Amino acid sequence: MVLLDATFIIDLLMWSTFKFSLENHPVDGIIDVFSRVAHDLFLEENQLPFFVLDLLYDLAFGKAYPHISFVDLTWSFMDCGCMPGKEVQNTKISDIIRQNAPNIGHFVDFLRVCCLPSELRSTSKIINKYPLFPLSVSELRAVGVKFVVSESTSLLDIKFSRGVLEIPKFNVQSTTESVFKNIMVFEHCHCFLDSYFVDYIYFISSLIKTPEDVGILVRKGIIENWIGSNEAVANIFDKIAENISLCSSNFYYDDLCEKLNVHANASWHRWKAVLKEDYFGHPWAVISFIYAFVILILTFLQTLSSYKSK
Repeated sequence: MVLLDATFIIDLLMWSTFKFSLENHPVDGIIDVFSRVAHDLFLEENQLPFFVLDLLYDLAFGKAYPHISFVDLTWSFMDCGCMPGKEVQNTKISDIIRQNAPNIGHFVDFLRVCCLPSELRSTSKIINKYPLFPLSVSELRAVGVKFVVSESTSLLDIKFSRGVLEIPKFNVQSTTESVFKNIMVFEHCHCFLDSYFVDYIYFISSLIKTPEDVGILVRKGIIENWIGSNEAVANIFDKIAENISLCSSNFYYDDLCEKLNVHANASWHRWKAVLKEDYFGHPWAVISFIYAFVILILTFLQTLSSYKSK
């Protein structure tokens, strides 16, 4: 049974890419069937050992396609729509081959490795307090935080500097909840003290509390909404974060949360945001302010001149 399943998976992956000239596949043209099969490949309970698939592929096709490794094939398949984040550059794939390929357990593990941040956590750093999660997108925006799309090739690379929160683009589709949950289950079972995806979901879920939060991220180009309403996206992240345990002593985004909260608690940033929103949010408002300021200066100079003339 394992051999039969492995053969089907390899055939499906080869058929789904443009690197091979294969005849029509049984699911060719049946998008719904292909989507369900692809979805099932990333369920934690359906995983086959990655080394088994790699070995069988190499035995069957290694000589015919020496320039296409099974890691390349797996990535090409995931890049067809399984990846939750933006396209990973080829340098990222070479890093996977060089550093992680011998230790990859299965497809869910492979997907997790593809999403790892560029800077891993320090193993010596221990957090002795429960992380204070950031405000929502709407609340952070109210204190002057700007949201921009990060240029990073890693989904988990979130940075905050000088009032700007950079978040890598990601899409939300019908399989997002299932894919995210399966990666989180894998981390809970195999790397709970070194989890990255669980921490990412907790952080993003803290930002997304309402459909309005989703709408802001969509307008900024950070979220690609493939499922329709902003409310549906907010509900997905609410469900994903349910009943998930967090290793608070090793929270990856602890420093980031602290920076955001320090920024939010600074009264100057709040007043600055209010001034910009209420008084400088429109070009005519800026012109009116300048006009009023000039009139005030002229009035002051006239008064001063009259006083001196006396």
